Amino acid sequence: MTTRRLASRAVALALVTLCACATAWSAPTANPQSRFSRRLTLTTAASTPDYRLQLATPPARGSRLRVDGASPLQAETPGTRERRHVQAAAQEPAPVMNKWNLGLRFALELSALGAMGWWGQQQTDGAGRYALMVGVPVAGAAAWGTFAVKGDSSRSGKAPIAVSGPVRLGLELAIFGFATWALNDMDEGRLGAGLASVTVVHYAMSYRRVAWLLGR
Repeated sequence: MTTRRLASRAVALALVTLCACATAWSAPTANPQSRFSRRLTLTTAASTPDYRLQLATPPARGSRLRVDGASPLQAETPGTRERRHVQAAAQEPAPVMNKWNLGLRFALELSALGAMGWWGQQQTDGAGRYALMVGVPVAGAAAWGTFAVKGDSSRSGKAPIAVSGPVRLGLELAIFGFATWALNDMDEGRLGAGLASVTVVHYAMSYRRVAWLLGR
């Protein structure tokens, strides 16, 4: 009788041990990465609303995901979204100016170049006066057309040499300022005051573009 009890207890103990081993085997292993959860931002090229996805393990940088038949979406790590928004804002075109303001701007450009050529023509005698009459406005026009901000709607949007918005704004003001000074240097104060006044009016009407340039 005692032998049977010992045998039954041994069998019961073996069954309990076997169940415990099976449970431990089927349970997930304690992996630090399995408990890791990273929120990823998925955005489509059509600027649709963002979707949130929780992943058990961190994806590799630059990995691409597909969500239920959707097009491949770029997985963004923390901090990438902010940089993407900054880059998108930097690529936005400048506010479009109305045609009257664009016409005023064109007239100001021609007036400034004419004042620079007039000033150069009066600086010396002989052949040098003609060289300055042509060279000074050509230099101003070359700087005006070369150093630009990409996406500037007041121009073609192209930039042969891309510069920041404040640099471009400073270049424009420097050219108009030099033309105003040149008129005053030739004792043409009324013309200089008129050019300066119209320039101020133009930039006041273009306040959105000025703000766009300062943000670049």
